[in-house]
Amino acid sequence: AYIPTVLPIRLSENRAITDESIQCFTEDIQNTDWTFVHRLSDANSIFDAIVDKYTEIYNKNFPLKAPKRTKREKSNPWLLEWLKCACARKNSLYHIYIKEPSTENKIKYQKMKKNE
Repeated sequence: AYIPTVLPIRLSENRAITDESIQCFTEDIQNTDWTFVHRLSDANSIFDAIVDKYTEIYNKNFPLKAPKRTKREKSNPWLLEWLKCACARKNSLYHIYIKEPSTENKIKYQKMKKNE
């Protein structure tokens, strides 16, 4: 019996980096009081403290934003959830086959294409 393997569909988050956000980031870095670093004794803790502060300022000025839904997703309300997943899996297998053409990837894609 054919047992399909599920490929995760990952919607990647992105950061909106604009001239304004870069300017705010630069100002925040310049206005940060870095004297706390001088109170630390070893290089590892100094490095960790600097990275933590930098990351905090970076995340504040360039927050992660969820991707916007495409019109294609909204325009198919009649599709059942399992069919949407099957289409996404087939598309994923196709892209894998195109990216890494091999007999195994071709067979996986063709099997999924026949089952749809």
